[in-house]
Amino acid sequence: MAEYKYSGIDKTGKQAKGLVSAKDEQEALRLLRNKQIKDVSLRKEFTFSFFKRVAVKDLSAFTRQFSTLVSANLPIDESLGILTEQTEDKRLKAACESILKQVRTGVTLGNALSQHPIIFDKLYCSMVHAGEAAGVLNIVLLKLAEHIERIDKIQKKVKTSLAYPAVVAMIAVVVISALFIFVVPTFKEMFKEMDRELPFITKMVLNVSAIFKEYLPLTILALVGVYFLLRRYIKTEKGLETFTKAKLRLPIIGRMLLKASVARFSRTLATLLHAGIPLLDALKISKHSANNIIIERGIESSIKAVEIGEPFSKPLADVTIFPPLVVRMAAVGERSGNLKELLAKVADYYEEEVNAGVDSVLSVLEPIMILLLGIVIGFVLVAMYLPLFEMVTEIR
Repeated sequence: MAEYKYSGIDKTGKQAKGLVSAKDEQEALRLLRNKQIKDVSLRKEFTFSFFKRVAVKDLSAFTRQFSTLVSANLPIDESLGILTEQTEDKRLKAACESILKQVRTGVTLGNALSQHPIIFDKLYCSMVHAGEAAGVLNIVLLKLAEHIERIDKIQKKVKTSLAYPAVVAMIAVVVISALFIFVVPTFKEMFKEMDRELPFITKMVLNVSAIFKEYLPLTILALVGVYFLLRRYIKTEKGLETFTKAKLRLPIIGRMLLKASVARFSRTLATLLHAGIPLLDALKISKHSANNIIIERGIESSIKAVEIGEPFSKPLADVTIFPPLVVRMAAVGERSGNLKELLAKVADYYEEEVNAGVDSVLSVLEPIMILLLGIVIGFVLVAMYLPLFEMVTEIR
């Protein structure tokens, strides 16, 4: 999806300006024709997708405030007008203005939101559609806000657990590189002047330093090349599957990533079912929430099963990485008619597991990483000073 700035004349003869999200220029023009906007001029918005996104706290606050205003029996257009004035995020404010204009022309809120997929994803729009149809928009918006906050919390927790060792590893690489490039060579010149046989570990460190210094530019280029090749490979279906399996095989972290994926899927599916969306539609919307291609394939099998009238939990059992607890709870939920409640309990359980897992990983990784860094630095320093110690001993 891309965003296009447009200007034209609306059906009342007034000038109309705003943003429209579409796959390409032709689709953008078609969407504007549907709104009866003529003499359109389009200009594509060239911004990085990172800057197009709205912060989770802003989207959550917007959704909660929207729920409160609707609960107070304010009309949707009036509620959107208030939210437009109160919203500080520029992207969200622009989207609100565009949505408000569309709602005032008779477009449903769900359809208006779907014109801004970068801010309001398919889950958000589908739940709003369901809330409008059932007349419980305020309740659905409140559940959406809670869902956004829960999913964001679990994602941040996982990212924190991965970010800490990554940062420490980067610092370790920088420190060790600096030692081999700048510190060790100064000792090398000094050892030449000493004109004596060096200990084995000193020779080893000096040789590593020489190789490191000589091939560093080539190594960096090779690493950059490998990085981009891996990125291209991961974008293929086979590459993504291989990468996903490799992540899940990581000790401790792999199990935590799997639990986070299961928690996101269970929470999303439970939220959709609570909003009154049929199971088949809910599965189609929530399948990408797991962010795990292997789990997604299992969910696709479940969708096919539901389409022919079979239980959706049965195909999940064939996905070897899917925890048996989820399959059993889903099966019990289908039989008892309490599927959404049991899925919510599954999500609660795995979210707690992830929280506990992250805390334990950080408590173990911190001392291990510091210890390893200290051992490497200590080894290099001992190797450099050992000839000096030997020389001092001989003099004595």
